[in-house]
Amino acid sequence: QVAFELDAWGMNLAGFQDIGGKTIRDNPTRQENVRLVNGRRYTMTVQVRKDSVRGILDDQEIAKHLSDGSDLSLSNLWRMPNQQTLGLIAWDSETEFHSVEIRSANGEPIPIASNQPQTVPSSRSSASGKHVLIVIANDDFFYREYADPRAELENAGMRVTVAAGRKAPSRPHSNSGQGSDGGVVVPDIALRDVRVQDYNAVLFSGGWGASMYQFAFPGRYNNASYNGDRATKTEVNRIINEFLQQDKYVCALCNAVSVLAWARVNGKSPLAGKRVCAPTRQAPAGIYHGQPAQPSCRWHPEQNEAIMSPAGSIGQPNSSHDDVVVDGKIITGEDDPSAREMGRRMVDVLR
Repeated sequence: QVAFELDAWGMNLAGFQDIGGKTIRDNPTRQENVRLVNGRRYTMTVQVRKDSVRGILDDQEIAKHLSDGSDLSLSNLWRMPNQQTLGLIAWDSETEFHSVEIRSANGEPIPIASNQPQTVPSSRSSASGKHVLIVIANDDFFYREYADPRAELENAGMRVTVAAGRKAPSRPHSNSGQGSDGGVVVPDIALRDVRVQDYNAVLFSGGWGASMYQFAFPGRYNNASYNGDRATKTEVNRIINEFLQQDKYVCALCNAVSVLAWARVNGKSPLAGKRVCAPTRQAPAGIYHGQPAQPSCRWHPEQNEAIMSPAGSIGQPNSSHDDVVVDGKIITGEDDPSAREMGRRMVDVLR
């Protein structure tokens, strides 16, 4: 996939992006002073051939790139769940698509859209006003599983508040995507202060530290910080119950899926009977079923009657970067490569 963009970047740029990983600000298709005037109709054409892509505006060639496709990619901002589809995107402006056609190379039309005008709201404005709560552990949260979804949510104009058991500096796992500053995050609020009515969705970020929030887990962990305390676990269970009672999205990544697995709503796990993604990597070492063990993180939802999605089975085969499942108001992601897709999927459902 590649995007043909017009009047972009707030700099009146046009061209194809990404080319060799570079946007139109930096790649050879960059064209300047391409302005779209409000209230005027335009005809835009994207021509795809086996050796090139060509972008045309009102019969004037704007950009052409010779390629077999191997150097083409799509910005994360525009990435779609199905990478075999075409998309039309408006950013920060309302755009009216009067008609849309796809034609084969021999010119035969294949209708794919109504000729009735359709107004597509701005990506930014349609997401504004949404407020998402991200919950991290005070010790050993997985940085990428916090930062990547947050970036997607904020890029879409949504507000993010970070909560943890204590409003104290929270430290990520080593080598979990943090920069040279160490990735320490100071939560905005403690879990006891969360008012669910203030938010549209909650995301529990993974890492072994998320185990501290498992309300009904019957075992214990070798690392004492992962065992948490009863008061904090009760607050987490309250939050999950209230989000679901208010028909709001409850989301979890990687080991944090275990938090939802061991929550109790009317005496049952909210994952019971739900289709769920969870990682194959090991959970923290500890006592499981009365015996020392270190099972897969999938053990937790399996013990709570979840319907497990096979690892790496969604979208691109044998890859977890797009493994995110939406089942009702529950959204689960497989592991840290799925973190950005989790953010995108949350943006989609909250719009």
